[in-house]
Amino acid sequence: MQVIDFSAGVPSGRSVKAAGYGGAVRYISPPRDPWMKGKMISRAEVADYEAAGLEQAFVWQYGGASNPDSMRGYAGGKKDAESAKAALDTLGRSGWPVFFRRRFRYLPFSVEFDRGGILPRRR
Repeated sequence: MQVIDFSAGVPSGRSVKAAGYGGAVRYISPPRDPWMKGKMISRAEVADYEAAGLEQAFVWQYGGASNPDSMRGYAGGKKDAESAKAALDTLGRSGWPVFFRRRFRYLPFSVEFDRGGILPRRR
């Protein structure tokens, strides 16, 4: 199955399905710039994609190449995890997994950001 990932616009679930995709990876983080119309997904969009029979996954990425999220340490990781959880709750997707996007190769200092998770590892 192929999935689509986008942030510049919001195609309807029907058009994504018609293009041959089986699902979408959607951002739940807020837009960093005005052109990012596909961030953050709304509850209506979740329902539209579900009605079209599409699978959904969720990703959090706010910082860009010059200010990556993972450079904010433990406190930044915890804040992003709490914000992602709140976004999922708003979408009616409590407990769903969230992928946290990193814009560069993993580096040892990134571990502090990763430690900021708020949910138990085995749930």
